[in-house]
Amino acid sequence: MTDTEKTAPGGISDVYADLELLDLETRSLLQSVAGLTEADLAGPSRRSGCTRGQVVSQLARDAEVLVRLVVWARTGVRTVRDPSEQIGQGDDGNGVSWSTAEQEIDLVEACDLLGDALGALTLPLASPVLELVDGPVSAQDLPRMRLQEVVLSHADLGCGWELASAHPLAVADLLAAAVSRLGAAPRSAGFTVVSDEGDRFVVGDGSRTVRGPADALLAWLSWGVVAGIRCDDGLPVPETP
Repeated sequence: MTDTEKTAPGGISDVYADLELLDLETRSLLQSVAGLTEADLAGPSRRSGCTRGQVVSQLARDAEVLVRLVVWARTGVRTVRDPSEQIGQGDDGNGVSWSTAEQEIDLVEACDLLGDALGALTLPLASPVLELVDGPVSAQDLPRMRLQEVVLSHADLGCGWELASAHPLAVADLLAAAVSRLGAAPRSAGFTVVSDEGDRFVVGDGSRTVRGPADALLAWLSWGVVAGIRCDDGLPVPETP
């Protein structure tokens, strides 16, 4: 099966599956955030230039952006204020001076609001495709986009939670999506990506085979981390675009 076939929108059933995984990973994230102290939030995250508090704040603000995208999809009325406003580009500065309890409440409320909104994507959509600055996005892909942000940001917090702690189905879905994005990148090198769990994806001419656990492959494609993965030809693991 090709990477395109594995990641193509599959209709309402995929939306329900993504929502279930998102709920699971969001609850795990909130549990980790609840355990952070004020000093933890003020400390550096794994994300360059960001404290843990800024990562938490961006998760909350991006949830609000996604709610507006869902309203756009349902009503056909564009609700995003700025063409550049999209998931992953929410303001990460709000709330960085809040107390620990205030930041936790802010994130919980934003996640609850988004969870309710995303459920509406199983209903008829006036705008099933949203034209964002980086190109068109299927509205039914929004839960998976949020799943990616929740899982990767959870690891970015550097609070003892790693990608291997995520649900295996969430990791498999995000790996498939990451490979699909790699294949769409200009001048992408040729790879065959094989996970120890049994998934196989071909990018370009598939000339080099990269293997490893799914969580390690996801870390490689997301952050360029090469720990735990290997090439069949014995050469160093290639850089990703």
